Amino acid sequence: MFKNISRIFLLLIVIIILVISYLSIFGIKTNKFNELIGSQISKLDERLDIELKDVFFKINLKQRSFSLNSKNVKLIIINESQEFANVDILIGLGSLIKKDKKVKKIIINSKENKISKLLKFIRTYKANIPLLYLENSVTDGDIIYNVIVGSKDQVLDQIKVNGKIRNTNLNLLGKVKLENTKLDFNYLNKSLEINNIDLNYKNTNFLSKKITAKINNNLIDVKGDFSNEINLNLISNFINFNLKDYIKEKFTLSSKSNFEIILSKKFKLKDYKLDSKIDFENINLILNNVEIHNFVKNFDNKMILKNGKLNVQINNSNSTNLQFKSKFNLNKDTDFNDISLNYSNTKSSEKYDFYIDLTENHLSIDKINFNKKIN
Repeated sequence: MFKNISRIFLLLIVIIILVISYLSIFGIKTNKFNELIGSQISKLDERLDIELKDVFFKINLKQRSFSLNSKNVKLIIINESQEFANVDILIGLGSLIKKDKKVKKIIINSKENKISKLLKFIRTYKANIPLLYLENSVTDGDIIYNVIVGSKDQVLDQIKVNGKIRNTNLNLLGKVKLENTKLDFNYLNKSLEINNIDLNYKNTNFLSKKITAKINNNLIDVKGDFSNEINLNLISNFINFNLKDYIKEKFTLSSKSNFEIILSKKFKLKDYKLDSKIDFENINLILNNVEIHNFVKNFDNKMILKNGKLNVQINNSNSTNLQFKSKFNLNKDTDFNDISLNYSNTKSSEKYDFYIDLTENHLSIDKINFNKKIN
């Protein structure tokens, strides 16, 4: 008798486990909740419409909820739409028993969409000047994203978004063109975190581990880091000076930077800070057009810099600070000595602190009758 009861009890447990597993993985196809899904969408905006195919009733043990799941869903507002691979609407177990059917959470997993199409969809839903700016700035690119809408005090207003952007081209302010941009993003409570950024600017790759953007008192505060290998063309464009007349060889500089930018909600620049550190091993300068040989007698029209470090700080208060240190020589037969420059520029003053060790060079300045022998 006891064995029979044990077998029946064990069989019931196995059946319950199989049923729960089936409901968790496959679910039961139903159309009883289609109206509920449509009404929840309409609560967000009466203009929103949804195209559903099959709806499945599932159990979500992790969320302690029942789940209304649908694949290949299309959300439409006026003439714009977005396609989703998967939509889950979670209803608490207790809520379903009480028959009040209060939505606990909505989970949306998108298909891969064009960024421009997503921006048009959002802007149609709610007109927004920053979105219009972004829409005009994005020339190409794809996005895939996940949206989780949670409830608090029975109101669905807790929004969390994460996703990936790939193969994106941006034209910022009509001047800065960023190509092949890739990044991951997370958004929660008016705070945006961007990770694993990889973009191309003027044939130079820029990488960033993390950039954050927060909205505070109607201002957008953007902070982050980036690193890149700087080539000769990029430096020449940045300082508006052709360095190819002085450096014939191809080389790259390793750069790491931290920055902060403060913008208005209309994307007007309010403040900025930039702190960059640049390191290099060897740079060979060709100084044919510089009359150093009139003063340095053992100079052969070349300067070799090695083990150099350059730090630059720039901000919106018209303040620039630069610190440069390196080893150098002016002749292949001499040892490497120290050279350094500290430069600062503010609204009221400009200062230079320059040091160079010319111990191993023969100096002669005829105009002041100055002569210094080697060593």
